[in-house]
Amino acid sequence: MDQAAIPSTIRPGSPRLRWRFVRVLAFFGPVALGIIGWDIVLRLIGLGQIARRTAPARYRRVARRYRRLAPRRMRSSWTIIRVAVRPNANAPA
Repeated sequence: MDQAAIPSTIRPGSPRLRWRFVRVLAFFGPVALGIIGWDIVLRLIGLGQIARRTAPARYRRVARRYRRLAPRRMRSSWTIIRVAVRPNANAPA
């Protein structure tokens, strides 16, 4: 395929693609280390109760950071999907 036919946002080696890769690595690296540290190491040394107690808040923070990582157009489609799936509160039971 001709390189000119590929949009610059997805062309291999493009700065935008490289920057997206760096952002994804910068997100998932600490997440993976946190999972290893909190969910594996703490449980191995007998502090699993602390890991279980703090897990919901930690994973909510990870989810918020992940949603911020998504491009703006992806966020808008996420909102549309979320609204479409939500049950109607005014519907008769």
